[in-house]
Amino acid sequence: MRRITSLIILNLFVILHAGILAPESAFAFSATETFDTGLGQFDTVVGNTSNGNSFGFSNTSHAGGTAAEVGGTFARSTSLNLAYVADTSLGGTLGATTDLQMNGRFTVTGENNGDNEILVGFFDTNASDFDNSFTGLIILNPSISTNFNTGITNNGTSGSLNSILTRNTPYPFSLELNRSTGKLSGNIAGVNYSLTVTNTTTYDAFGIGSGGSLSSSSSNTINAYFDNLTYTAVPAPSSLIVIALGFGCLVFCQIFRRPAGIRQDIVHRQKSSRT
Repeated sequence: MRRITSLIILNLFVILHAGILAPESAFAFSATETFDTGLGQFDTVVGNTSNGNSFGFSNTSHAGGTAAEVGGTFARSTSLNLAYVADTSLGGTLGATTDLQMNGRFTVTGENNGDNEILVGFFDTNASDFDNSFTGLIILNPSISTNFNTGITNNGTSGSLNSILTRNTPYPFSLELNRSTGKLSGNIAGVNYSLTVTNTTTYDAFGIGSGGSLSSSSSNTINAYFDNLTYTAVPAPSSLIVIALGFGCLVFCQIFRRPAGIRQDIVHRQKSSRT
């Protein structure tokens, strides 16, 4: 019996170690950036003022609300010359046991030659392909008319892009990546979206950028602005179960590591307290 108990404790410890101490840990955070005093928590900028790009903090209110937002001109870019502004201090790598949520406001004010895309969401700064390591909102192809398309994207796969919205109009968006159901879903400007996703992708940043096109062009641009961005990570229910099992294991170990006499004394005192 003692041998079986020891094996159970060992297995629980291995599960706890894999679920909590691995680099891709499950942890929770929530951040909101209103850009009132600049880029704020968006502490990393890459290529946002080169190759036709000119975006960052803007003392304007195109996306609605008071002046102060992020945006400008986004040029068509590949993964080799990607451009973004982002919060890269999330506290670690968001692994496959973490649900992700994001919401905010955006608008497109113009374009030049179109044939371009902007991405807003979580991504992996270490990935070689920007588009294929991104999950969130996509804005693209506004050259079709005075309108533009929006939708959701996950690791290079986009859902239905049937939202045709008007320029110079602020729109809300709210999305969630649910690891348990394997779905990226939400609402953009009143239209519901849902996309089946790969459940094992990890992310270490949240931001706005371009870099998923097949070719680069400094003359193919979109002018867009974003504000009141909230991005959240919540450990999936499965990871919480692992943590609970691990905690129970630790308590179990502490009690049964004591000499038999001390354990009996603890049990005796517990029984006495009930009477």
